[in-house]
Amino acid sequence: MINTITAHVIGATRYEFEGRKGGKLGIIEKVDPDNDNQLGFQYATLTAPYELLDQMHAIAPHLPCNVEIDAEIRSSQGKMTMHAIAVRLPSQQRQPGQNTAPKTDTKPDAKSAS
Repeated sequence: MINTITAHVIGATRYEFEGRKGGKLGIIEKVDPDNDNQLGFQYATLTAPYELLDQMHAIAPHLPCNVEIDAEIRSSQGKMTMHAIAVRLPSQQRQPGQNTAPKTDTKPDAKSAS
C-alpha cells in the first residue's frame, strides 16, 4: 500500500556500491510540545531508489523544503522501513500547469516476488 506524506526534506543522497544502487531522504518533523519525553525535531530516514535524487533535483534543487512523498512500508529482517517511490512539490506550492516529477516504480513484478 502506498502512503502519501508531506515532509520537510533536509537532505537527499544516493549511492552505487559493488553493483548495488540506492538512495535515501532525510526528513524532520517538529515534536509534539505536550510530549515531555522529546524536544525539538524528530529525524527520520526513508530509503529510496537511486533515480529519486534526479526527481529531487528537478523539483527542489535547494533543500530544505516541504515535499510530498509517495512511500510504502517495507518489512525486512524484522524491521519496518519507509521506502520513498516518488516525490513532488506539495499541491499548494505547485504553479498552475507545473509538471510533477515522474514516478519511479520500484516494486518487483509478480513473477520475481517471493
